Amino acid sequence: MTKFREQQLRTFHQSMFETTQCWSDIRSDVLLQYVFEHGTKHALDAEQSLEMSKLILDYQYEIERMRRSDNAQMYGLIQDFEALRNCLGSSPVEEDLGLMSTFLRTKRHLLQLQDPNWGLDRIFHQLALEHADESSLTQRAERWLEKNQLGWSYWRRKRRADAVPVNPCIQTLLTKEEEWSVIEEWQDLMVAYDCCSYLWVWDHKTNDVLLHVEITGYACGPGELIALWDAETIYLWEKFDDDNLEPTFQMESVLVATVSWLSVREVLITTEAGGLFCLNLSTLELVEVLRFDDNRHLCITKVSESDFLVHQQGWHEVYEEEEWDEEEEDDGEDREDDDDEDVEDDEEEWDESSGVEEDDEEEEDGEDEGDEEWEESEEEPGDPKVLLCRRDIATGSTFVVEPFCTVEEIASIHILEDRCVIVDKAGDVFLYNTSSGELLHSWSLFQGIGTDVFVLSTTQIGISQWDEDSNSAVHVLSMESPNDVLKLSGHTDMVTDMKGLVNGRAVTTSFDTTAIVWDLVNGDELLKIHNVVPHDLSGVIVLDDNQVAVWSVSGHILIWDVEKKEHIGTLMGHTSSVSDLIQLSDKRLASIAMFEPSMRIWNPTIAPLKPPLDNHDDVVISSLPIRKGLVLTGSHDKTLRVWEAATGTCLLKFTQHTQPIECMDWISDKEVVSGDWDGVLLRWNIDGTVLQRYEGHTDWVRGFTHLPSGHLLSWSDDATLRLWDFQSGECLTVLEGHEGPIRGGLILEGNRWISWSEDATLRIWDLKTLECLLTLTEHDSQIDTVRLLDDGRIVASNYEDIDVSCVVNIWDGETGESIGTFTGLDADVIELHVTDNQLYARTYANIWSWDLTQPDTPKEWLMKDFETAESGVWRLLHPEEFRGLEGMDQVTSDGGKVSTVREEGLSRWIGDGNWKVYGLVGTETLVATCWNDVAFLQFHSVPFSQ
Repeated sequence: MTKFREQQLRTFHQSMFETTQCWSDIRSDVLLQYVFEHGTKHALDAEQSLEMSKLILDYQYEIERMRRSDNAQMYGLIQDFEALRNCLGSSPVEEDLGLMSTFLRTKRHLLQLQDPNWGLDRIFHQLALEHADESSLTQRAERWLEKNQLGWSYWRRKRRADAVPVNPCIQTLLTKEEEWSVIEEWQDLMVAYDCCSYLWVWDHKTNDVLLHVEITGYACGPGELIALWDAETIYLWEKFDDDNLEPTFQMESVLVATVSWLSVREVLITTEAGGLFCLNLSTLELVEVLRFDDNRHLCITKVSESDFLVHQQGWHEVYEEEEWDEEEEDDGEDREDDDDEDVEDDEEEWDESSGVEEDDEEEEDGEDEGDEEWEESEEEPGDPKVLLCRRDIATGSTFVVEPFCTVEEIASIHILEDRCVIVDKAGDVFLYNTSSGELLHSWSLFQGIGTDVFVLSTTQIGISQWDEDSNSAVHVLSMESPNDVLKLSGHTDMVTDMKGLVNGRAVTTSFDTTAIVWDLVNGDELLKIHNVVPHDLSGVIVLDDNQVAVWSVSGHILIWDVEKKEHIGTLMGHTSSVSDLIQLSDKRLASIAMFEPSMRIWNPTIAPLKPPLDNHDDVVISSLPIRKGLVLTGSHDKTLRVWEAATGTCLLKFTQHTQPIECMDWISDKEVVSGDWDGVLLRWNIDGTVLQRYEGHTDWVRGFTHLPSGHLLSWSDDATLRLWDFQSGECLTVLEGHEGPIRGGLILEGNRWISWSEDATLRIWDLKTLECLLTLTEHDSQIDTVRLLDDGRIVASNYEDIDVSCVVNIWDGETGESIGTFTGLDADVIELHVTDNQLYARTYANIWSWDLTQPDTPKEWLMKDFETAESGVWRLLHPEEFRGLEGMDQVTSDGGKVSTVREEGLSRWIGDGNWKVYGLVGTETLVATCWNDVAFLQFHSVPFSQ
């Protein structure tokens, strides 16, 4: 009977596979959808994997299959490829199938870019064309293009890698608005908490978001439960459960502050009223462990499933504060008219609710006293006692509370087996026996305002300390030999992270842009790792005995073998500062960035040392000068390159700079000038020969110009402008006056020059007398954007700061008289324009406009509304994107997409990263950059022909 059933099933699977093979003859949409979704499974069950693999490699079949698929089914398709690859063994098409599988798995995050105008079939088609010249996938896509008429237009890169470029970023969870703050792995799932108080649980293998809920806090359990809390309610979410959370336990009229796991079925709950409870999740029995008389924050340090330490730290806000604020809002101006007695009564009630005692003299200070006293109370130290809570062996559910030690103003507590390390806010370190509470040793190393503790092993800790004057120190303390204190000297700024390695070594990262590997026996520096760009290094994790991953505020993740002292590769893709990086159980990496709504999964074993194409090895700077069909690029890899725009070929590579390049431009058809971070300018012949060096600046050269007089004028972060003899390289004069780095400059009529600086001023110079004629001082923070109007007026905006709003100022360029200050902006200005007595400003989110006679009455426009109403001004507010783009209806760059709207319809080029469009070369070519990549894109509205 069993054999008969097996034969029936095999016949059924064979029949369904044959139906799948004849997919183009199927007229039923339902049946066609079925064979697309399940055909591969039937082929495997019918032992027809070889035949099915040929069908999968039919590009037309894949286009039609994806046309009917959504994102979830796309990942099912990828799993189909992987299943087939495992079944094929040494079949002739295994290489092709493996290539397609790798390609799809490494491009999954790009396939999420689906929108109504650009479906998965078109994305797959575009990516296949961009894969590699020798890729069978690319070759099949091109053969399909030769035989079929496209229903869309597209962009294609003019040059591709010969071999298949493998992307180390194998998966990305894209969201719309959230920015991650915490990331961790739990039960093979990714758990992340974003800055909008949403918890995400993500299965990165299937790309399914299992849980997305707004919550106050969460704690991943040692079993298969996550504890969540919000206000007075505690929830439990079980692995792979749905996201309809039901309350598990309700506290009685008290807000939950934190929840932490004590054991598999017990959690510890602290409240904002100063209480500590233990909740048994099996019986829902709640046991009060202890209660403080005020609403201090309680910190718990777990020692074991039976013991934990508790201490007070900081205030919680309480209900009464919110009620008091609401009462003020409701009363409005009437409250301000209350007599002093009423105000004092309100304050007394407020102070009592906060647990703050005041004398009578302080109560007479008036209406603001409650706020002032609240702020003062935050500075008051809490109870200096650390309490040890032990489980009562007799009951098993209650706890015995006993004193452990006394430390004023505790900063942190760390458990190292049978030892306890406590650091106070003054930077003193205390070592206790965890069982007895006996003080074993104390250290007073560096008195400052901050201390970070890094556990290197069970016997060693690292201490990074700093003061308000930017002085810092790093020490390594031994728990076995407390008198052996090792000071690490080598960093020039604060240490941000420290991890222990095998064989008595450790690695540190610092704000000085370096990471150092140390010998912890004698404190010697074994290896110094420099960031690929001179930006702060934020942290480090240890991948194995000899490999580390270091991340930075520039978005880079560096992989180093510290034993071989080799840079293995750089993971690039984040567009903002990496805020956290973890290693997963399968040895892959997961990362989040501070200002980026995405979470990425990486394969560090394929992190490329160099890009797959003949590109720069580091970030390409924003300027992209184009002259007579040649494109000039400069990079932080210290090189300049000249490209032939018609073919996308790199013709020349200039390598004489010793520091990253910050600015460059054509001086003539045959000469180029560039400036670097070391303050040096070089003038080149087009053949790569250095014609002249201009040395004198002591900091970054931010820019330069070749004046009509023939001289060279440059400006720098050293707060000076320098005038150079162009031929000899002699510095003729130094223009001083700015008190901060100079960020830009423009030439004015009458042989004058205007410069602007981080010192919040603009200065106008006479280039003949070399004197400062005017200083414009209406701004309160760094000058950002400056534009000159045809009538000689000067328009400028500043950077928005914590205490300084972004405003726009207009001056008379001749007299320096302020014409108006325009307020109301909600973000930094990207571009400015004035026309028809109207001032326009574009920010990252919207457009603002003012009547020049009414500077305090801005009008806010949505981007789409303004584009429709003021199309001409719209183009003028996008100078970088639209520079040289005549003939294009619209060009935009959004994340990994570069899009163009033309009469033929929407065309798009898809790349991994934040691409920026710089210009049109010729008639049908775009130039775009992202990180180290320079792409020359050719437009196609008809099938491609070899």
